[in-house]
Formats: sequence, C-alpha cells, structure tokens
Amino acid sequence: MIYGGGVPYPQKGTQPVNTTVSIALALAVCLPTALSAQTQAPTLGKLKNGTTPTPISYSLSEGVLQGHQQSARFGPDTIFDNTDGLSYYFATPPIGEEWVDECAFSADDLDGLEQIDGFTFEYCAFLSTTVDMNVRFYNDTVAGAGPTGWPTAQCAYGLAGLPGTTGGLPACWAVTIDLEGGFECTVPQETAPGGTTDFIGVSYETTSGDPSLILDSLLNAGGTPAVPGYGSQDYFEVFDVTGHTGTFGFGGGLRAQASFNLKLYGDGIVDTKVVNHDAPDVGDTLRLKSDVEFRSGSQVTYTLDNAAAGTFALVFATGLDATPGSITPGVTLLLDASTILTPPGPVLMSGGVNATYTTPVLPGLPSTVYAQAFELSGLPLVPGNVIAGSNVLKHDN
Repeated sequence: MIYGGGVPYPQKGTQPVNTTVSIALALAVCLPTALSAQTQAPTLGKLKNGTTPTPISYSLSEGVLQGHQQSARFGPDTIFDNTDGLSYYFATPPIGEEWVDECAFSADDLDGLEQIDGFTFEYCAFLSTTVDMNVRFYNDTVAGAGPTGWPTAQCAYGLAGLPGTTGGLPACWAVTIDLEGGFECTVPQETAPGGTTDFIGVSYETTSGDPSLILDSLLNAGGTPAVPGYGSQDYFEVFDVTGHTGTFGFGGGLRAQASFNLKLYGDGIVDTKVVNHDAPDVGDTLRLKSDVEFRSGSQVTYTLDNAAAGTFALVFATGLDATPGSITPGVTLLLDASTILTPPGPVLMSGGVNATYTTPVLPGLPSTVYAQAFELSGLPLVPGNVIAGSNVLKHDN
C-alpha cells in the first residue's frame, strides 16, 4: 500500500484571461556566506501593481479542468500557507533547472507524518501559450545542500499543458492541483514541536514554456509585516542534471523573498491518513473519507464521496495485508482479514449518493484501526457480492 505518489498529467486546454504584467528587471544578490554552496541569483521580474492570478483547478484522479471552481473533495484545511504577503516579484527558472523551496509541519500526529491532498502555486507566462512543469515533494531539505535523497522524491507530479499566455498577452495563474483520490503525498512532520528544524522540500522544474514563479514577501497591504508559512526560509536550493549547483537568495529584502507563493491542503484530521492501493484494480474505485478524529468518546462519520445508489458496507480491522489480494476479481482487500474487528463486524452504510455511516460513541480502542468500504450487489458481505472497494483510512489512537 502507498500513502502517495504521482503520474504524468494529461494535457489540458487554457482559459481566457485579461491580465497585464510589466517586467522591470531588478538586481539580485546572493545569500550571506553562512550558506556554503552558493550560485548566482537569477534576475527578478516585478509584477505590475494589482496583478491578480486567475484561479484554475485540476483533479489528478479525474483529469478534468474545473475552471475557477475549487474542488470540494480535498482539504478542507490549509496546512501550509506562504501567500500572506503582497506579491511584488517573480523569478523564472531555466528549463531543466530544479529549484527547491522548504516548509515544515508541526509535530502533532502520533505517526509523525503529514498528508498533503492538494496544493496551489502561482506563476505568470509571457511568451508560451502552454506550460509543462514537474512539481516534487521531498522528505527533507538541508540548507546549502538540498534534499538528501535527491533526485529521488517522495512524490512527483508531471503537470503538462498548464495555461500560458492568452490572446498573445501575458497571463498569470493560480493553479490548484487536487491530489485526493489516490495521489495524496505523505511526508514527515518535524520531530521536535516548535523546532522547525525538520524541513521538507518542494521543488519546481520547467520542462516546456516560460513559467515565472510568483514569490511571497514579508509585507502585506499597508506595509505591515506578513507572516510566512511555517518553516519557510529565505533561500532556494538549485539542481541541474549534474546535481546540486548552489544556494541563492535575493539579499534578504522584505519584498524579494526567496520563497514561492504556495498553499498546501490536507484533511486536518489528526492521526487519520489515507492509504492507497499500489496498483488499483478495475474495481478499486470508491473514495472513503471521515470527518473527525477517531478517538474514544467520539462519533465518526464516514462518507463515500463518489458513491451512487447502491448497497455499501464498512469493515474495520487492526492490520493491513502485507501482500494484498483480491476479495473478488477486480477488487482489492487491503485489510488483513485475520484482524477484522468483530464486533462491530461489517456495518451497512446508508444507500444513495455519497453513502455515509456514523459510528456510535466509540469505546476504548486498539492503538491502530483501519477502515475500508465495499459496494455490494446484495447481502451478505461475501466475496461473490462485492463489486467495488475503497481506499483505507488509518486511525492512530
């Protein structure tokens, strides 16, 4: 089973926008010598006052362009936000060069992990009508060196056919990528609460076009201080095909921060993670979610957010199968059948669209509980009646 991943993204069309940007090149300088590896900082472009990126949203699980309507499936919490300051500048990574930024997550889950189920980043395009990029998440990144496991990322997403210019005019975009439904990315939280010493890496690599990534600042409207995202630092690590080529910043100014405008989303439920199939079978199509922490004294509501009318059952267990097999042809049983909890045994979910089940007040619980849902052609829940299955939700207690 996997906690996250990524596959090449299908090409999409563009949407019209009337956004005008003026470019004023500014002098950029390197970071202080405290960081050992340095490279020449790129030139900055200055955004015209009032430039607002046009929001668009993509679903990796469904492969659809959703216009300006943000998907309701992922989140709903923002777990990292580096967009508090005004956006004064952009910088343009050369094709084939990977820029690594950083962030951190507070240590509040028992398993020490954070799960990302969506993200938003911002860029402008001045020459190309479409843009192709790779976005990667690394389990760590070290100042002056970058991710220790580079070039192997925890999760990598190939985003092809993103919008660029429209009608021959420059355009700016705020692109939201919905990872819910099998593309979630699970990365470490910090090991010491409040330390912000355990950073994860977030990187961008342009493979086609001229996306100019919009930068955050430390000032907001009226010149008052802005709060950067948790763990954000004022430098980038740079890689090319040869490896790490240096570390750069823009001199530490309040406006020209070496950090990207970026938001990361998650379900916000402490100690609950989605566990996905390594290789989903044709019947592994249901998407199971829950609403609150799975704790003694709580009542948890489970929802299948893509279920149509039918019969659905929810099964709880204390273990996962190390080598999952089929419960019926086309449907994978991720749970370890020998650890299924009875009681409660299989419980029926309400029929109809977005089938649900709410637990009674939970009693004392095992340290870890797993839940998986199945669609049935009829009762009882036996292999011959199973026609579809879901991901697993892992609850730590």
